Amino acid sequence: MSRMRKSQRREGFTLIELVLSIGFIGSLLILISLIIIQVMGLYNKGLTLKEVNEVSRIVVRDMQQSVSSADAFRLQFVEDDQPVYAKTLQQAVSPGGNNSEVDYYSNDAGGRLCTGVYSYIWNTGGAIRATRSTVFGAGGATRYSTPGSTSAPSGGYPIQFVTRTATDGSAEQIPVRFIKKRDPAKEMCRLPAGDTATSTTHDSALGDEADYASVFGSGNNELVLYNFSIETPLKPTSEQRTDDITAISTFYYIKLTVGTQNGDENTQNGLISSNQVCKPPAQATQNEGEYCAVNKIEFVARTGRIGN
Repeated sequence: MSRMRKSQRREGFTLIELVLSIGFIGSLLILISLIIIQVMGLYNKGLTLKEVNEVSRIVVRDMQQSVSSADAFRLQFVEDDQPVYAKTLQQAVSPGGNNSEVDYYSNDAGGRLCTGVYSYIWNTGGAIRATRSTVFGAGGATRYSTPGSTSAPSGGYPIQFVTRTATDGSAEQIPVRFIKKRDPAKEMCRLPAGDTATSTTHDSALGDEADYASVFGSGNNELVLYNFSIETPLKPTSEQRTDDITAISTFYYIKLTVGTQNGDENTQNGLISSNQVCKPPAQATQNEGEYCAVNKIEFVARTGRIGN
């Protein structure tokens, strides 16, 4: 009896079919991943914008309440018959001529405002970035001036630090962002007893971090103050009138710019232009453009009492 072998046909995928299937599934996974990344980017950007807006409202409310509880304070002194703002602590303490001490100074690295209730201290975004060793070289910087500035002193203006003590007892110098301290005597705008203008470290060393409160609060985006200015509508026109003008100037016009650290327009790899607008991500030198958010604030604060 002859045996006949029946050919068996095995079902399966050919190599081409497998390659096409894997390619399709891979493309689908890539598309899903891109959609998730885009959604997460929009979500994080929304959180950043929300935080910047919330912090802006906090700053306005905080400063208006502080100023409303204070006497009128001195912003300018007179030099060559013109009103002038102090740029350093030393200049605020000793403006020269017949001028009294002033309660405000501001420069490229930061500044201070002493209202007689709270004193406000800040570093600019450029100064904070300068302290980062990855950007400005090993060890970071302790002084800063805007690149290309011709009016800053040699080496720049002092960057202000607080001392943070760890649980193991070690101390670390932390550059301040925007902080305040209850200071009825305006000590933050005066030299400590025994210090001289040339020997003081009071313009940079602020002491224990626990003595201060953050005006911004805590957040994920490490917000910074890019610039701060305050003025009064009435300007002194002579040294003899400085105190008189200050005494009747009971409201102040304050302008400041708050934003994420990624938005620094004054340093290397800055992401915002001079008009406080974030550059699009395509122009960012770091992969952080979509998280850049900057808010320019202008408001009026009025004192509750007239100073002397």
